Amino acid sequence: MKLYVASLCELTDELYNKYYSLASEERKKSIDRMRIENDKKRSILGEMLARRGISEICGIPEEKILFARTEKGKPFCRNADIYFSISHSKDCVACVIDKKNIGIDVEYIRPVEMRVTRIACTDSDREYIFGKSDIDTEKIEPNDEILKRFFTVWTAKEAYFKFLGTGIEGLRTVSYKELIPNTETICKDGKIVAIYKE
Repeated sequence: MKLYVASLCELTDELYNKYYSLASEERKKSIDRMRIENDKKRSILGEMLARRGISEICGIPEEKILFARTEKGKPFCRNADIYFSISHSKDCVACVIDKKNIGIDVEYIRPVEMRVTRIACTDSDREYIFGKSDIDTEKIEPNDEILKRFFTVWTAKEAYFKFLGTGIEGLRTVSYKELIPNTETICKDGKIVAIYKE
């Protein structure tokens, strides 16, 4: 498994143009439809990290790598027996590449409304986050530790659903406790990266 992380400030105009030119026509159209410039940059930076990593691991020239998407939108490499997953948060883009199926999520730890735990978390998730499951989230002022635990749960679940390739649906159908054995979590520089693998 190889993890690649980059910041938008690393994407020069020259690099943007190079990796935009390598994208498929369908991908270019998708990027062109994006209204926010940083969304375009995040998309190209993710493509750059995936191309560089796959080239490094598989020995395929970057310009020869062919990407496609499953029916549900999960990206894959058509001409190499390799898996990858891409995620971004603000100015950070992360890509993980492995010989086996894999999923990744990255999030900055930041203030969020804790009521989201009612729709995204199981009772055991809430117990992990707050120390008990039956808590009135309207009255919670989350401290740094609660926010860190919340994003640990959130990123693990997103990484898992990216692994499945189903899109983020049914967040309460799986608990963080179930995901722990297959999840690697990295907390650094105010961000949490979760990688889910077989």
